[in-house]
Amino acid sequence: MGFMQPAQHLRWLAALAVMMAFCSASQDIVFDAYKTDLLSAKERGAGTAISVLSYRLVMLVSGGLALWLADLYFSWQVTYWLMAGLMLIGIAATMIAPEPDNSIPIPRTIEQSLAAPLRYFFARNNAWLILLLIVMYKMGDAFAGSLSTTFLICGVGFNTS
Repeated sequence: MGFMQPAQHLRWLAALAVMMAFCSASQDIVFDAYKTDLLSAKERGAGTAISVLSYRLVMLVSGGLALWLADLYFSWQVTYWLMAGLMLIGIAATMIAPEPDNSIPIPRTIEQSLAAPLRYFFARNNAWLILLLIVMYKMGDAFAGSLSTTFLICGVGFNTS
């Protein structure tokens, strides 16, 4: 994507962006499962807090710092490659991360992997309210995220060139 010019390769750029979003969402799910497998029940709260803090810091760096660097020092393409280079930190962390204990049996059927966990979740008290809370929280987060570009351009005065 860093080699493409949006004016000439818009379709390829959009296709790669969709593929990257899919891979990003998949990685998020895998990382949550990894945390669950690796951390004990007592450590999961702290692990989630550290994970969310790290996510927010990375969003500040990839959003605010990247905009600042692109505005003052580098072109968009150089800034894009710099942000891609920072992803090497995550790749290195993945390579040295310990493997979780595989004492939990692997589900063998759709019933074991999908239906049973859903039944277990919805058997809890107020499961629908918990699900509604999550959806409403993420909806507000998505709206705020979609408005951040407008805020940065119109409110703060960044330009797109």
